[in-house]
Amino acid sequence: MTDPRLPHALALSQGVGLQTVDLAVLPITGKADSSGTIIMAADPVPSPYLWRVERLVVTPTLAGPNTVQCGVYGGSPGAGTVRDWVDLLPGSIGVAEYPQPLTVDSNTSLMVQITGAKPGDSATAVVQYAVVQRTTGGG
Repeated sequence: MTDPRLPHALALSQGVGLQTVDLAVLPITGKADSSGTIIMAADPVPSPYLWRVERLVVTPTLAGPNTVQCGVYGGSPGAGTVRDWVDLLPGSIGVAEYPQPLTVDSNTSLMVQITGAKPGDSATAVVQYAVVQRTTGGG
């Protein structure tokens, strides 16, 4: 028997868990602006759900033989929201598998940003994710 005076995980004490509601695949696209930045954004995750991203494939269509930088964000691009980052070499695609899924919170958008492209370049990101909902129980 567990000593109730000792700290223990919230999941054990309150029965917090995640219930999968749906599985989905979503393509998002974007085109480079005059600075060579491509931003691809999904619609915000509706409350009360979370996304648990399992796989992300980014395919840039570039006019020149340049290496670009690809960042994945939970919200607007910035240091506090970065979830993943990779350099994409000319002619390559970016594939990320997340054995521990990347979580996107309610009311937040998954955003993929490519920098270093040329104006008019484009890209597609295909996101495979589970839609989950927090569940709680008495404990």
